[in-house]
Amino acid sequence: MVKFAFLTLLFDDRLYMAVSELETERGYADLALIVRPDMRRFQALDLLLEFKYLSLKELGLSGEQVQQESRDAMAQRPAVAAKLDEAEAQARDYGGTLTRRHGLTDLRAFAVVALGVERLVWRRLPGTAAKITS
Repeated sequence: MVKFAFLTLLFDDRLYMAVSELETERGYADLALIVRPDMRRFQALDLLLEFKYLSLKELGLSGEQVQQESRDAMAQRPAVAAKLDEAEAQARDYGGTLTRRHGLTDLRAFAVVALGVERLVWRRLPGTAAKITS
C-alpha cells in the first residue's frame, strides 16, 4: 500500500520510467524512478526507494504515539533502525545494478520504513551512484 501511494504521488510518465519490483542480480528493487533518456536535459533525479514495514504491534506503540514522536527519535528505535539498515543494504545492492543497467551517474536512494499506515521514517543513502555500488 505504501509503495502504491508513492507511485500515485510521484509517477510522471512524461519525465520518468517508473519501475516497481525491477529484477536485479540479487533480488527486486521496490521502486525506481529513472529519468527517461529523452528527458535528461531537465534537472530531475533518478530515484530508488526501498520499502520496509513495521506494524504498530511489532513496534509496541499506538498510532498517536507514532505520530507524536519526531522522525529522528523514531529512526533511533531499535526495531525501526534495524528495518532502515535492512532497506539501506538492499538499496545499495540494487542501486549498483540500476546504475550499471541504465548508465546512471547520480542515483539518489532512500530507505523507507512504514510504521503501520500512520507514519513514514526514511534515510537518504549518502553519496552518488558510484558510492552506492561500493
